[in-house]
Amino acid sequence: MTFKIIHLILFSQKRISIMKHTLLLLIIVLFCFSKSNSQNSIFSQDYIKNPEKKFNSFYEEKKERKSAFLAVVYSLILPGAGEYYAGRFDVGKYSLAGEAALWILYTGMNIHGYQVRNDGRAFARLHAGFDDENKNDDYYVNVSNFMNTFDFNEKRLRDRDYKSLYDPFSNMAWNWDSDENRRKFRDMRVRADEIINNTKFVAIAMIANRIFSAVNAARFVSNYNSDLNITLNPIGFENRYDGFLLKISTNF
Repeated sequence: MTFKIIHLILFSQKRISIMKHTLLLLIIVLFCFSKSNSQNSIFSQDYIKNPEKKFNSFYEEKKERKSAFLAVVYSLILPGAGEYYAGRFDVGKYSLAGEAALWILYTGMNIHGYQVRNDGRAFARLHAGFDDENKNDDYYVNVSNFMNTFDFNEKRLRDRDYKSLYDPFSNMAWNWDSDENRRKFRDMRVRADEIINNTKFVAIAMIANRIFSAVNAARFVSNYNSDLNITLNPIGFENRYDGFLLKISTNF
């Protein structure tokens, strides 16, 4: 009997001790959970209100990709525009400046060339005695090479080129007052043609500048898109965040 009483007392004390330890452990768990839940609640509310907010180094917004095709098109339309689109106008400004300089050169050469041509033709009409009605470029070439219509027709007859003859009694006839003035007009005509024809080299330079700008723009966009993107985002269930997700990606 005494043994049973002692055993019952010891068993009761053991149960009381286990309950105390269990209760203490439960209090600790509840305290930690409450504190963690409070911090996550504050964090989740801040994130919900400001989804695009960067939490120091914990969240970094991924850059939007850019189109290499658009960059090339922009540069082909206006050199420098593609580099500007790619965020590298520090390089594109030289393509734009080159385009402006080439257009100024092209326009200036055209204006000067046609001015020399018009001055020469006015000089020829004055000293060879004809008007400017129904006169084309070939006519002025012939006027610069022959003293008068008769000399020209004689040469065409020797060449059996009867279709190119001019009527010496029409407004197509000419007769230079001196060979010196004829040679002077020929020099003016040749110089004008050279100036106007050389504008094609400026046009080629414009095309080359556009191609150079387009290649640069495509390269800069490729570099921009291939930059390493690192994101560290909070994860969890129903805005209760349990940690962070680290994502590292690169584009080629």
